[in-house]
Amino acid sequence: KAIAYHAAKANTPTIGIDVTHLSGKPFPEAQVLATRALVQSLADQFDIKLKIAPDNVRKPIADWLAEGYTLLRHRNVNRTVCPEGFPIELMIPQVSV
Repeated sequence: KAIAYHAAKANTPTIGIDVTHLSGKPFPEAQVLATRALVQSLADQFDIKLKIAPDNVRKPIADWLAEGYTLLRHRNVNRTVCPEGFPIELMIPQVSV
């Protein structure tokens, strides 16, 4: 069984979504909307209640999951700026784009 490596020590209990863009540039609206649709589809399929982890806080994935957080940035678990400038708050359906 192959497992993609997307977030150190967080690969088994998580679903990783790579949202690539040019550093320093805003994410295109179409990309944000497509990512939002994918997040909502996965949340529906796997019965996941969407809750965004606070930014600029890093701790082990097990801690985030124990606290009920389900939407994490790479920088929530690793030393990185990724995803630089991504509007994660727009992944919650009631937030307008």
